[in-house]
Amino acid sequence: MIQIPLTNDPAQSFSIDLNDVLYDVGVTYNTRAAVWMLDLVSDVEEIHGVALVSGVNLLQQHPFALDSLFLINLSDSTADPATDNLSDEFALVSLTDEEIAEVIS
Repeated sequence: MIQIPLTNDPAQSFSIDLNDVLYDVGVTYNTRAAVWMLDLVSDVEEIHGVALVSGVNLLQQHPFALDSLFLINLSDSTADPATDNLSDEFALVSLTDEEIAEVIS
């Protein structure tokens, strides 16, 4: 499991190595839709505008090399992140299929 660092900055960007692939990450807050959005770009693939909602595999409907990406609400709530609590109450994690299998077995 790899945790992807997030802040409450409404326009953040950084690079991170996930499963031996370097990704440029962009996280922005869409004020009109009131939702955080994620962009992931590598040399071979990219996705843009994935809504950061908790409790689901954010990559499930996208053909992507990463197995899964989850936004976990750490406050035991079912709410999605607001403008001021993304870094404090949520964790964005990349999990392999093997790690998911360990959790559910």
